Amino acid sequence: MGLLAVALLLCGSVDVVTLLVPELPGPSTVAPTPRLHLRFNPRTMTLSWNCEENSTSTRCLMVPDRNGPIEKTPRKNECSCTFQARPLHGGATFQVQIETSHRWFQERLLYENPGAEGTGAENFSCVIYEADFMNCTWEKGPAAPADIQYFLYIRDTKGRKERECPHYMRASGTHVGCHLDDLSAIPFWNYFLVNGSSRGPAIRFFDSVLSMKDMERHSPPANVTVHCNASDCLVGWRQPRTKQRLSPWDFQYQLDIQRQNVEPYIRNPLIDVAGDGRNQYCFPSPEPRAKHTVRVRAADARALQWSAWSQPVEFGARAPCEKKTT
Repeated sequence: MGLLAVALLLCGSVDVVTLLVPELPGPSTVAPTPRLHLRFNPRTMTLSWNCEENSTSTRCLMVPDRNGPIEKTPRKNECSCTFQARPLHGGATFQVQIETSHRWFQERLLYENPGAEGTGAENFSCVIYEADFMNCTWEKGPAAPADIQYFLYIRDTKGRKERECPHYMRASGTHVGCHLDDLSAIPFWNYFLVNGSSRGPAIRFFDSVLSMKDMERHSPPANVTVHCNASDCLVGWRQPRTKQRLSPWDFQYQLDIQRQNVEPYIRNPLIDVAGDGRNQYCFPSPEPRAKHTVRVRAADARALQWSAWSQPVEFGARAPCEKKTT
């Protein structure tokens, strides 16, 4: 074989080898998804993340347990979202979705309630009464260990001020309630947290967000009076003191006016009176009139959670003395 033929054969072989070798990949054109490193502060209800690149659109999502998603949009160039305070004892999922000029990505964070199921406080409730006092109560969890101890913390929903219960109520040594006789630091909305400690398993926390409207129970109207003339009677009363600021028009009243010495099943219907600042009710009652009693109760007109009844006030002629039988 001549040299030229050998050279052509070799060249052909090189070309064949070159075609069979796969092309090596060049630099990647898909940048790796950045880690946002989501962080959640339950005290301030703030979700934050690392700002790694400019974004054209960002939104935050919070999905509480058994509730629909809550969406927030952060301000420009901010890498955090603050949600309105809400209970977290059922857990929550947080998500950040970011869009840039060339891509879209997201990251999730699961916030869980640590501890064994059934160890946290249950049946939690708070009541404000007589405008100056509040009681909160709860029950031990069914799986709580014998040495469980619970602690109550109250803070405003923005996480600025927090205090522990000053006076615990106990049952067999375990905290099952809290009494407060100073409500000066209680705002309209409050976040309540009951956590626990034990030498055994971790204890789940319980939390709740309650408004003053949810908690306040009105006292009965005070200073109930009855003034009668020959044809009418006028019932008057004083508006209950309240912790929340309520106008006279925020109240609804009910009057229970009953004649005495009649069959117990014969009762007059209750009388509804809208609050208007006058706090009185006039009704026809000509002389001679039998002995009657009147009592009054109050409610927030928006919630209609009735107070207890006031002490009954008597008016009208007294029943004649019964003859003694021998």
